[in-house]
Amino acid sequence: MATRTEHLPLDFELYLPECWPNDEARRREGRIPAEVAFQTKPQLALRMIERAVADGVAPGVLLADSAYGNSSDFRARLRALGLHYAVAVSAPAGVRLLDAKGRP
Repeated sequence: MATRTEHLPLDFELYLPECWPNDEARRREGRIPAEVAFQTKPQLALRMIERAVADGVAPGVLLADSAYGNSSDFRARLRALGLHYAVAVSAPAGVRLLDAKGRP
């Protein structure tokens, strides 16, 4: 959530590098519960966004860099949630132009 002068996080999730879930020593040392599995950063972001929508947080324009924008699943879920967004994409990422109703 942000205004012209301030911003604050609405939610947070622990990101585990892909190698951690199968490393029992790291899990023990970090006290990572067994049920916590690897998720990509876009997957974690979508969980937080879905919770914000469910909690009634007033939507604005969602902004994200290419780490999220390159994920077609991420962009599709934002559309399905009815959110307005502007995300960066890398040059090789495929995108489709949609009409005002979200159709190709």
